[in-house]
Amino acid sequence: MKSDDLLELIGNFYDGVADADGWEKALRRLAIFSDSDAASIMLWSRADNMAAVGEQVGLPHELLTDYQAHYDKEDPARFFGDRVRRGEWYLDERELGREFIRKSPFYQDFLKRYELDSTMVTPVLRGGRFDGFLSLSARAGKRDQSEVVHRLAPLLPHLERASSLRVRLLGVAQQQELSSWVLDRINFPLLVVTCEKNVTLANALGQQWLSSPGNPLAASSPHASEFVHLLRTATGFNGPRRSASFSMPNANGSPMFVSAVPLPPPRSAWGEAMPQALVWINDPASEKPHSDDILRHRFGLSRAEIRVFHQIMKGLTIKEACIALNISEPTGRSHLKAIFAKTNVRRQSELQRLLSRFNIVS
Repeated sequence: MKSDDLLELIGNFYDGVADADGWEKALRRLAIFSDSDAASIMLWSRADNMAAVGEQVGLPHELLTDYQAHYDKEDPARFFGDRVRRGEWYLDERELGREFIRKSPFYQDFLKRYELDSTMVTPVLRGGRFDGFLSLSARAGKRDQSEVVHRLAPLLPHLERASSLRVRLLGVAQQQELSSWVLDRINFPLLVVTCEKNVTLANALGQQWLSSPGNPLAASSPHASEFVHLLRTATGFNGPRRSASFSMPNANGSPMFVSAVPLPPPRSAWGEAMPQALVWINDPASEKPHSDDILRHRFGLSRAEIRVFHQIMKGLTIKEACIALNISEPTGRSHLKAIFAKTNVRRQSELQRLLSRFNIVS
């Protein structure tokens, strides 16, 4: 590998830290540079001693399915995972020998089916919930494993760093996705707004509220000045930072309340942090959240179970509920039993008390 090619490959991995397509491109180029047919990141969970293939190129879907279902426990590389230190390689031709490989079911019944005979592995992640290994697979005789080790030595420190950054970034992305999901479960408009009226965060109902013609963020709104005063009070422009609220009519003319509380500045920020406030809208006349969403997401009830639930909450017996829903009584009782199990109650009165905590209406 030429030095320019190596530098470009290193750059590919750093570019791929925040880009799945870029990371795949880097793995593909690595496979070419290492004379390999496939390159993958193998993940090994110490907690349950399970191995899995993470991001990869060159491995057919059938191989991944077979590995996960039958052959991960027979992979000889698993037994060398703790022995291989950072910067070192597991080379199956060296560690196992060709005679072992010739007789091994893992190679003969599994890898050979996909025209792969040679595997070399090096750690790129250590610690945390799992260890990560770079695995390079190829047909026997296609490459000199020792020469590939020498060729890729300058790349390994960068690959370890890029892999660590990618795992952290993926974790942040998953956390943000979860946070968005939680925010969208809140049943009133919720926003984070700077002192200059810039919205930095909004849940689904908050975004809907922002699109309504009467929202006070619009300069043409008759309540724009009240909203500015609310923000300035909550962000400290009118003295000490404190909570504030004002009322304005909703679409039906009934009063609704816009409230704000101060948000603490970030503990670590580059430059000057813009003061922000948490703003929410309480509309007493708006319809309360329908129970279906909470029943489905919080308790995991099916559609059929939710239909039975609504009949029971009307005060019907299970027999009457089955007649109303035109289902058999054994089916209705089965649904009711599932409702009790999923909500961890034993009778209808306990179910009523539990769900009243969630402000549910049927």
